[in-house]
Amino acid sequence: MNRVLTVAAAICFAFSLAIQAQTPTAATQQNQSNPQEISAQRRALAKALAAQGTRVSVIADSAAASVLNQVDLVLVGADKITPEYLVNKIGTRMIALAARERAVTVCAACDTSKLIDADYHIASARDRRSVDELWPEAPKEVVVVNRYFEPTPLALFTTIITEQGELSPEETARRAERASIDSELADALARCRSRC
Repeated sequence: MNRVLTVAAAICFAFSLAIQAQTPTAATQQNQSNPQEISAQRRALAKALAAQGTRVSVIADSAAASVLNQVDLVLVGADKITPEYLVNKIGTRMIALAARERAVTVCAACDTSKLIDADYHIASARDRRSVDELWPEAPKEVVVVNRYFEPTPLALFTTIITEQGELSPEETARRAERASIDSELADALARCRSRC
């Protein structure tokens, strides 16, 4: 019987349901910005899995490493995948490293539309959140960084599960290298990045 730790609720919800009805699942709970929204996502995942007879636990992201000795698989989502990295919420890299240390399989689940040939990252409101979430009224001399997404090396993943089947990290990287966006959009992103 597989025991699964899910990290990104949206995509992992569907895959957790598909794995098997009796798979014990622990869904991590992120401790950032909008706790009501995040909690609602985790509660929805937990309720749906429990309704089909799955044993479910909800834990804080920061406690994920402490339960890795109780799981057989870590399943994460992806916001995008470049030839080198899978970009997902903060904490994914830490969990993947801890899983590797314990010889726990780490998989990502996403559709191939998430593959992109370069990191067209532009720091946005989606990635950088209010510093007040971490330290309201911080002194001007203190730099407070509050990011929501981070890159995790593809090499930390066993497989990437897509609508086209399971892909090795190497095949995922090759497909990401071949993925591209419209050249006008790429140029616009480059101009924007140089101004940001």
